[in-house]
Amino acid sequence: MTDALLETRKRARRAFAIRCLWIPMAAFVGIAAVQLSLMPLLPDVVATHWGLSGTGDGFGPSWTYPLMTIGIGGGITALIAGIALAEVKSPAQRTQYRFLGVVIGAETGFLGSAMLGLVIVQVGVDDASDAPDSLGIMILSLIVGAVLGTIYLLMIEEPPAADAAEQDPLPLTGAQPGVWTRSVRMSRAGAVTLGALVGGTTLAVLALCFDAVRRTGSIPFALWGTLALMLVVSVLSLSMLRFDVRIDDAGLTVRAPLGWPRVRIAAGSITAVRIVEVSPMAEFGGWGWRFGANGQGFVLRAGEGIRVARVGGSDLTITVDDAATAVALLRRGMARY
Repeated sequence: MTDALLETRKRARRAFAIRCLWIPMAAFVGIAAVQLSLMPLLPDVVATHWGLSGTGDGFGPSWTYPLMTIGIGGGITALIAGIALAEVKSPAQRTQYRFLGVVIGAETGFLGSAMLGLVIVQVGVDDASDAPDSLGIMILSLIVGAVLGTIYLLMIEEPPAADAAEQDPLPLTGAQPGVWTRSVRMSRAGAVTLGALVGGTTLAVLALCFDAVRRTGSIPFALWGTLALMLVVSVLSLSMLRFDVRIDDAGLTVRAPLGWPRVRIAAGSITAVRIVEVSPMAEFGGWGWRFGANGQGFVLRAGEGIRVARVGGSDLTITVDDAATAVALLRRGMARY
């Protein structure tokens, strides 16, 4: 790897840290400071939740807003950017800085604008039940989020990766077994992050359902649909905590315990295969069955894996132990075609 390329990657990483971690965090702290300064002008109890009609139907103390701004906005930003920055380990890895930057930019623009706007419209209101309709604030926040996400898309630099050194294949004799299987399980960090996101979202939806029952005695159709969607997401998420990998003379198969997702690559369609070091968040934007800068991936942890190039499709990356044997078997299958 040349010094110029190394410096380019370091510069891109520093820029990502500034634009996607420190600037958004400073923005949320600044918004929280403005909210605190407006507290004397707000009623003691403010509207903190608006129904689908745009009218306030949930209330809490005025200090709820700065707490949510730092906890939700700052927390999401720190989680996404922090993991991406901590995971980059090898100069041969590509990154997902641009994709993650768009996510953080859009999230900062939307949440920041919404949290600030919903406080400003309640300045001077005597009773929180008289809070103005929130629809205009939410539309404006969506626009701000879209604009900021687009700016980050154009501004974030995606650094190049060094060419990975080709490793000598593991010698195999004709008498050695031609079938290799492994079960790949998600890392603790990935499982905790996935569980927190799915569990937190599900709890939030359940809280909305309980609140709707308390206020109206029934659950709206939209919330029933959201619950059904969260059930599907939860089942799919649990199914992707493990993938089974099989390599034989015919090629490579990767499948989830439920049978889907499933990818099969015939040996004759493989053009290259090599050992790689993988950073799930930096390269693919997360764990599980992913699509990123390096094509498709079954990435359940950081570390050793294999990357398969194929005819007529994107590269496939799999994080798996004993990658040397996997590569050797796939190369032996390739040699027969």
